[in-house]
Amino acid sequence: MNILPQRFKHLDLDYHPYLQKVLIRLPPEIKAKVLFDPSFQIIGTALKDFDHFGGLYIHFNDAIRHLFFITAPVFNKPEYQIIYSIAHEIAHYIAGEGTTGLREKEADYLLYKWGFEEEIKKAKHFRAIAQSIGYRAGYKWAKGKDDDFIFHQFNGFYDEWNEKTISAVRLEELRYIVEIPSILSTFYIGESTSYESMETMIEDMKDMEVVDAEEGFLERGVVYGIMSSLKERKIKRGIV
Repeated sequence: MNILPQRFKHLDLDYHPYLQKVLIRLPPEIKAKVLFDPSFQIIGTALKDFDHFGGLYIHFNDAIRHLFFITAPVFNKPEYQIIYSIAHEIAHYIAGEGTTGLREKEADYLLYKWGFEEEIKKAKHFRAIAQSIGYRAGYKWAKGKDDDFIFHQFNGFYDEWNEKTISAVRLEELRYIVEIPSILSTFYIGESTSYESMETMIEDMKDMEVVDAEEGFLERGVVYGIMSSLKERKIKRGIV
């Protein structure tokens, strides 16, 4: 019997499959605490429209001491990032009180202990990419394209992006589909450029990144931004 809809009434049903994937990997005593501790609650809406959000009022019958609120922007990320986010917040709940730095270390320790090390690695890499200029450029570019174009060009890469990470080989394929330097140029400096060449401009952009970028980091950011926009469209169509 699936008790999640009754246990977490104010958590959008779209999240339940991800929460279930986390729960089945938790130690039995931790899973039981998450499911039956009345002081712990998870709320959140996936929102079919990512551009609008209003107020939210919820009445609880029990006294809630630990509230985990999943925000809509989490949902357009890869599956491993969503699983990591849910497991990470549950780890915070289990770790309890403490200073911010200490709680983060304790939460990470619990995730390793529970077997989520693969999600930790992938999520760390994805978060770095999601903060990049390339990601913002790709996302903005994709938002300006119609659904049919985005689905036709990029849907074949979706599962790999959503479940693992796009390989170097597949990234090379995408370079033939989309003009990544042009997307970066338009985002960064508009239609006109004072740079002597696009190569010079891209090197400058790489220098501005806040992380030590591996080969292809900037280009990968563009692709991941596009894929996040694709996932939003899938959610709105109800096909995720």
